[in-house]
Amino acid sequence: MKNVGKLDQMIRLVLGCALLFIGGQKPGLMMWVFSLLGLIVLYTAWTRTCPLYDMLGCKGPKTSRVVRAAPKRKAARKRPKRKAKKRKRKRR
Repeated sequence: MKNVGKLDQMIRLVLGCALLFIGGQKPGLMMWVFSLLGLIVLYTAWTRTCPLYDMLGCKGPKTSRVVRAAPKRKAARKRPKRKAKKRKRKRR
């Protein structure tokens, strides 16, 4: 079940890339910690599921449950009524 919205997904992508970059700059154990955190965040962004959200009871993006109204149609242009022409009848 997807419980990560589009905005949350984009934030996670940026954060995951930043953590991987920082992990590449740090020496030793800090490199592995930042890299692992970056990979976890990128994985949750890619799959759009977050186990922490499930544990906390978050239901996910609300936009997927909203019933959107049908787009409004343009009002039809009213044509003016034509006046009926009076025909002259021929008398016999």
